[in-house]
Amino acid sequence: MSNSTPPFEKIQLEQGTPEWHKWRSNGVGASDIGIIVGNSPYKSVLQLWEQKNNFRADDPINEHMKRGIQGEETARKSINKALHLNLEPICIQSLSTRGFFASLDGWDAKQRVLVEIKCPSAINYLKIFDSGIIPSYWLDQIQWQISLAKPEKAFIAFWDTCEERFFMRRIYSNKSYQEELHQAANHFLFYLKSGTQPPKINPIKYKPITDETLEDKFDFWNAHCEAEERSRKEKNKAKEEIISLGLSLSGNKPFSCKEFKVYKRGKSWIVQR
Repeated sequence: MSNSTPPFEKIQLEQGTPEWHKWRSNGVGASDIGIIVGNSPYKSVLQLWEQKNNFRADDPINEHMKRGIQGEETARKSINKALHLNLEPICIQSLSTRGFFASLDGWDAKQRVLVEIKCPSAINYLKIFDSGIIPSYWLDQIQWQISLAKPEKAFIAFWDTCEERFFMRRIYSNKSYQEELHQAANHFLFYLKSGTQPPKINPIKYKPITDETLEDKFDFWNAHCEAEERSRKEKNKAKEEIISLGLSLSGNKPFSCKEFKVYKRGKSWIVQR
């Protein structure tokens, strides 16, 4: 994977601090974009505009937010351990549009892997696991993150805080949809900076890219090939161990053991079943 300079500016802020909240009020973040394009069931674009202009108080921390805050760090550690990643939470800002930013739950700088962590209730965790349906405003959020971070791979991870388990789904970059998100965000920035109330908008629905299934097949095929290669290496290692141990016991003479027969052909020892 590429280790080139990332296409974003890393902002040295700790998520959840007063400085972080102030930074988020001056532009469009990943958690804002679903609201801006009309896909959030919880907040309107006018309410978001009012909050960023300090005309409306910030949302109080509810049980869902609290579960996410408490579960995110444990989830990140478990994902790192299971997938051999080095995910860290970071804040990033676009190099081309300074009002575009995102707070990433997990970014592995070396492998350029992005992971958005969600901690739904136990019931919703199972619903998403069984149906495979991800809320559109979460997909808006991660497409926004992908557009800024440009990772090699991006995933959304669902963490069950009760059972301390997770499952993940890969999310593929959808450039045409990201352009729509950026256009809507630029419109919102205009209203934010001008102090003009944004008009009511028609929702922009998430459009899955057509090659996701094909990409999944390639991922499966690649994983199968990697498994075959590991199996081949393990088989060769076992073969060498059989020959080495058998010859030491037989005094460098041909021998057989259960369904295996070891004999010499030319200068090479052969293991035959």
